[in-house]
Amino acid sequence: MNYNITKDEFGYTYYVVNNNIVFKMFIGANGDLYWTINDLDNMEDELDKLSIEITKDNIELYNLFDELYNEIANCEVFKINDIEDELEDVNTNDYYVKMNNDIRKNSSYKELYDGEKITWISDDKDREKYSMTTITKMNDSFLIDFKTREQDNIEDGYMPYLSTCIAVRFRNSGSYYNPFNIIFMRMYNKLKDIDFENKTEKEYVLIKK
Repeated sequence: MNYNITKDEFGYTYYVVNNNIVFKMFIGANGDLYWTINDLDNMEDELDKLSIEITKDNIELYNLFDELYNEIANCEVFKINDIEDELEDVNTNDYYVKMNNDIRKNSSYKELYDGEKITWISDDKDREKYSMTTITKMNDSFLIDFKTREQDNIEDGYMPYLSTCIAVRFRNSGSYYNPFNIIFMRMYNKLKDIDFENKTEKEYVLIKK
């Protein structure tokens, strides 16, 4: 596994590379979160599915995926310190428990988590056509699967469709899975605290930009 971090005007881009499979997490020009995957060995043929495994080799990255998985499984969307200023006069824990229990009843939660895996269909206009990603918890890893369907062009031109790249969008406003996009953004914001070069269980070299 190789890892890299770059930065542009929209924020950080995080790369996880395994056997020429490149998994990226970044913020697009529209302010939304994107996960993409592509195969450096196959840049000519159209892709219909790709996957990458997040292992304990990078324990901090693994732990962030573990936290994301558990927060969705347990429906822990809102947590202490998320809305401090608005909750000065109420019991914060009870308030969050009630909010999260109410969210658990949403149909979007049942579509997002089936009791075993997390499935997020790209937040674009036609949910029957766009790409999807699935997160499955294994014994000592997380399997991240990407799959295309009848994808044409991701709307608004913010993330143009490339046949050699599978892209999934997580809207920060108007998401079908609202408010679970909060959990994915919380995880993305914590990625910057990982030193991919030094804080791993083994030594890795950074990939070239």
